[in-house]
Amino acid sequence: MKNFLKNIIYFILSLFNYDGAVILMYHSVAENDEFPTVKPANFEKQLKYLKDNKFQVIKLSELAELINGRRKIAPKTVCLTFDDGYRDNFLNVLPRLNKFNFPATIFVSTALISTKKALKHGKEFIYLKEQDIKEMRASNLVDFGSHSHNHVKLSNLARPQLKQELETSKEILSQLTGRDIISLSYPSGRHTRETEEAAKNVFKIICTVEPGRVNENGHSWRLKRNSIDSQVNFTQFKGIVKFGRI
Repeated sequence: MKNFLKNIIYFILSLFNYDGAVILMYHSVAENDEFPTVKPANFEKQLKYLKDNKFQVIKLSELAELINGRRKIAPKTVCLTFDDGYRDNFLNVLPRLNKFNFPATIFVSTALISTKKALKHGKEFIYLKEQDIKEMRASNLVDFGSHSHNHVKLSNLARPQLKQELETSKEILSQLTGRDIISLSYPSGRHTRETEEAAKNVFKIICTVEPGRVNENGHSWRLKRNSIDSQVNFTQFKGIVKFGRI
């Protein structure tokens, strides 16, 4: 019943345009049934919907420039972001970004590069390799941001450890990509005022997991994002990309 009501609400929302941008937050795009995973066919269907319905899919850095300049953000503006840095982003996401010519930002926990995470039932998540990151950056469609170094809850760290987590990840990614790393997404979305202040000293763009739209009156260091996962059906997706997740 709850999902049915959501479908109705999202269907109604999809009929209207709203001011501001919607930042989508993905994790994995692969053929598994894990909660954070979107199937490749569903992901492609979502991108096709954005293309066919003339959404403006822009870089996160471009959105930040609009916000910082207090310039109007067009309706139907979307940013694509991916957390954790799974290798399926290279295998399954990059080819589809190329197909639709859409930019995206991938937030990487640098200590996890080239590692694996065991899941239930003998399955595992595999993280990006260094060469994957270099090839994705060379595409000019993918920007990289920090997801901390060790993927720890930043709000639990003392200031020296917090500073090290942020600066280490920035340095490693800068060396791998040859670019200044200007963005961060909080691991697990956990942050405090102290965390935010420390992050603002290192990064220009900071993403949360708070859902909703982003407009030009907001802050580039407190961006709302909307999770797209295995529980989001297509009707709901069409509402989320205009209004945000409810």
